[in-house]
Amino acid sequence: MEHRDPEITSLSFAQLRQDALWRALVLGSPLPEDTAVPQCSVLPVLTVVRQWNSTLSWREQLLRGQAVESFVRSHLAGLSAGSGVIHLGDHRYLTVLCLDQRSGMLDETVSACDGLIRLCQRELLCDVSCYIGTVTEPQALGAMTDQLVALDSQNVAELSLRFLGGSSGSPGALKLYLEQGRTLLRSERFDEFLEQIYSCLMAEGAKLTAEALNDFNQDVLQLLYTIMNEKSVAAHMLFRRPESTRQFRDAPLSISNTLTWIFSAVTSLSETLRERYAAQDYTEQVMTYIRSHLRESFTRQDIADHVHLSQNHLARLFRKETGMSIAEFTLQERMNQATELLVRTDRSVAEVAQQVGYENYSYFLTSFRRFTGQTPSEYRVKHTSEQGERGEEP
Repeated sequence: MEHRDPEITSLSFAQLRQDALWRALVLGSPLPEDTAVPQCSVLPVLTVVRQWNSTLSWREQLLRGQAVESFVRSHLAGLSAGSGVIHLGDHRYLTVLCLDQRSGMLDETVSACDGLIRLCQRELLCDVSCYIGTVTEPQALGAMTDQLVALDSQNVAELSLRFLGGSSGSPGALKLYLEQGRTLLRSERFDEFLEQIYSCLMAEGAKLTAEALNDFNQDVLQLLYTIMNEKSVAAHMLFRRPESTRQFRDAPLSISNTLTWIFSAVTSLSETLRERYAAQDYTEQVMTYIRSHLRESFTRQDIADHVHLSQNHLARLFRKETGMSIAEFTLQERMNQATELLVRTDRSVAEVAQQVGYENYSYFLTSFRRFTGQTPSEYRVKHTSEQGERGEEP
């Protein structure tokens, strides 16, 4: 169903003048003519659009932003006469509530913020956060506005409603969790590590500052690199997925982003190790097969069928693990066994050739010379005499 933006409320001259007064007090600029500083106490509330939950053009974002401002005016500024709304840019709207003598004004403000948050989610498909300051004098609005903006920049837990004066980050607790997590990563208990990270961030989330969360992400990265170095995993494997670099860049913005990046990074490490162990297992099976079938004639397809892999996949795995092709390894094993038989036994060269799987005698001679630089007879004479000189029995 097509979504229609709500009607954007037009402002009266009196409201524009009131907004200009509060803007001047917030920015520390001269007051409009024929106006004086209001005598009431004020309560500032900062409303920020965190994200749009649908893909919007710049024009659509502009219209939705104006609609958010309209909702702020009707739900917050409407709580008391003489209040105003100031657009600070980047979809941030400061409401200055001019307080009267009524009791329960803070409770009304909290309730109005909660209703505004839900309304924006339902009608405008966006997530907003509201930051409520403390009751102050109009002359202190500028300093308090700066504090509310800083509170928004540190809202890594993505809380929808926050109050000025919350506690700061708890980096000591985060480092303790990481020290415990090091053991889990070393023993490759990845699921337990991720569960611990999740519990840690959920427990500390409301107290974390943006700076503390950024430090935590850097510490996790350093820990992963340390574990990868111990396990001989190349560092670039952590960012082998196309989205990994973006996830790491955006991680300090929120706890949710941090969890996304850490889960992705640990998954990459886990997959890399699992692929290596699978490759090592297949490589060991191939080596065992070749060594036990040296006297026979076999093909690469015979080996692939034995380990239940395709020829090309098996060839890639084997070369990655050993640095040589299956054919090169087979030749090496046959030549090693041939040289052993020539030196340790008195079998003829033809018998040795058959023993290591060569039915074509001429081809065996060619392969042996290419591998050792000598003919079989020359190799036997040379190495048998060296054995005698060392006093070894043939």
